[in-house]
Amino acid sequence: MTAVRWEAVLGSAHAEAALSAVEAIAVDLRNWPDDEVKDSSLFNGHAGMAIFFAYLAKSPVGDARRDYQRALHHLSLALQKSTLQSDDLSFSTGFAGVAWALTHLNGMRGNASVTSLDTNVDNTLSRALEHRTWGNIPGFFEGLAGIGTCLLERLPRNDARIALGRLVDRIESLAQNSEQGLTWWLPMKFDDNDLRTNQPDGEFNLGVAHGVPGIIGFLGMLSCAGVEREKINPVLRSAVNWLLAQARGDYDPALRFPYSAGPGIKPNPARLAWCYGVPGIAVTLLSAADGLCDETLRARAVDFARASAHCDIATSGIKDACLCHGATGIAHIYNRLFNKTGDRVLRKAALFWFKHALQMWQPGEIVGGFKGFGLSEDGTEQHIPCVDFLNGSAGIGLALLAAATPVEPAWDRCLLMSSG
Repeated sequence: MTAVRWEAVLGSAHAEAALSAVEAIAVDLRNWPDDEVKDSSLFNGHAGMAIFFAYLAKSPVGDARRDYQRALHHLSLALQKSTLQSDDLSFSTGFAGVAWALTHLNGMRGNASVTSLDTNVDNTLSRALEHRTWGNIPGFFEGLAGIGTCLLERLPRNDARIALGRLVDRIESLAQNSEQGLTWWLPMKFDDNDLRTNQPDGEFNLGVAHGVPGIIGFLGMLSCAGVEREKINPVLRSAVNWLLAQARGDYDPALRFPYSAGPGIKPNPARLAWCYGVPGIAVTLLSAADGLCDETLRARAVDFARASAHCDIATSGIKDACLCHGATGIAHIYNRLFNKTGDRVLRKAALFWFKHALQMWQPGEIVGGFKGFGLSEDGTEQHIPCVDFLNGSAGIGLALLAAATPVEPAWDRCLLMSSG
C-alpha cells in the first residue's frame, strides 16, 4: 500500500463527534454475533467487517491488538464461508470481494497470519477463471470489472497480471460501438428494483455499481497502474466519450445523469449517491483522466463534482448515512476528490454532508446510533439496524474515520475511488 498525505477535513469539535460515533459503532460491532452477519462478502458480510476492524485498529478510538485480531477473525470466517466451488466469483457477493479484502489486509500489515491465508488465492482465482466462462456481465458488482478490481489489488503478482490481460480482452469484446462511442449493454437480472421495471431486457446502465461508469472506473485504475495501457486507453477514451454524451442539459446540474439509457427507456435523473448519480460518475471520470493523462477531462470531472456539491438535502434523495447512497457516502466522495484536487468547494461539500450524517446519529441506538434505509415487503419505508460495509454502520464508521483522522482511506479502492 502506498502511503499518501491525507487531510482530515473535520475541525476539532466535529472530529470529536465523529470519533465518538465510530467508538459507538465499534462497541456494537465487537459484540455483534458472528452468526448474525449476513454472509462472507465484502459489501454485506464478514469481509467488510474485517476491513472496518483493520482500520479501527489504526485509529485513536481503536485497540490496535484486539481490533486487528478481530479483523483477522472476520477474514478467516469470510474465507471459510466463501464457496469457491460456486458460480459466484463476483465482487459484491462472491469470492472476488473476499479475496480483495484478504489482499488489502495483507498489504496493510504484511502480517504472517494474513499471508498464510493468502497463499492459495491467486491459484484459486486463476483456476476458476480458466475453467469457467468469463460471462457476459461486464459491470462492477456482478461481473468482469469487479473481478478485475480484485486482480488489480493483487498486483504485482504475475498470475494477476496475466489474468487481467485476458479479462480486458473479454470486456472489450462485450463493448458495443455507437456514434457516441463504446458502451456496454447490461442484460437485466434484477427483479427487486422499481427503477428497472420498465426495461426488463436490459439497458445501458449509468451507475457505478452495475453499469458503464464502473467499467470506466476500473479501466482508469488499471491504466493508472500501467497495465495493458496501449490496449486499454483507446477503449477507455471512447467509453468516456459515450458517458459524457449521456449528460443531460435539461436536468438540474447537480443531477446531470439519468439512471439508465436505451431504446424505450424514459430517462429519470439519478439521485446524489455513489451507486448512481453525479458524485460516483465524477470519481470514475477522474480515474479515467489520470489514466489518460487528460487535464481537460480532469477539469470536466471536477466541474461535475462541483455542480453536484450545490444539491440540497431535499433534492438529493438521501435518507440515511450509508456509503452506497447515503450521507457519508457522498461526503467521502467529496473528501476523496478534495484530497486529490485541493478544490475548496469539494472540501466544503464534504464538511456539509459529514455534518448532516452526524445529525442522523442517535447515540444508544443499534448499530452504533445509525440505521439503514430500506423498503419493507409491502413497500413501506423503514429504517433498520444494519452492520454492513456498503449499506450499514461498518462503512459509516470507515468514512467518519477518514474525515476525522490523517490515515489515508485506501479501503475506498474497493469502491473505485482511488488507485494504489
